[in-house]
Amino acid sequence: MAIDNYGQLKSALADWLMRDDLTSVIPTFVTLAHKSLNRQVRVRQMMKRAVAEVDSQFSVLPADFLEMRNIQLNNSVPSPLQHITAEQMDEYRYANNNVAGRPGYYAIVGESIELYPTPNAAYNMEMAYYSKIPALSDDSSSNWLLLKAPDAYLYGALVQAAPYLKEDERIQVWSMLHEKALTELRDEEERARYMGTTPKFKGRTFG
Repeated sequence: MAIDNYGQLKSALADWLMRDDLTSVIPTFVTLAHKSLNRQVRVRQMMKRAVAEVDSQFSVLPADFLEMRNIQLNNSVPSPLQHITAEQMDEYRYANNNVAGRPGYYAIVGESIELYPTPNAAYNMEMAYYSKIPALSDDSSSNWLLLKAPDAYLYGALVQAAPYLKEDERIQVWSMLHEKALTELRDEEERARYMGTTPKFKGRTFG
């Protein structure tokens, strides 16, 4: 059975679970698997680029932001920003009387990025980041990961069904197959990096 969209994934899960009382909870298993995949998967298909003019201490991160890969200022000579913790950010501001200047450091604070020093002018900031995997639903029936690795979704959702199923001897097999799918994704990513594959960024602005 092909698994190319949300409906087919739900049907496959129903077949594998072999129970007729799980229709209402199967979407929950898929959602939990999706959230777990967002935490575990980092591949080039998730890479995006964002640019923005920044002139204040805080800027809102892209809505689909997961994890920073690279960030720099592009005014005159490009200069990377160094990551520090929010606590270090507070220490730097206190030690230097919060004097404005060309930013050299950043911290992720909630859904925003904080710069230090606070910009003393407008700067062009560019970031490459890992974006969230598009969610599956009846209105958004597929995404690149489901087409690329349907086994990651299938076995991931079956693993998420474990607490509901309680004692089920199949759980260990599903868990092993899910980890195999994740390992294959990571291995493919490593091969692509060493072969010189360049990620294709999608331009966008912050917010």
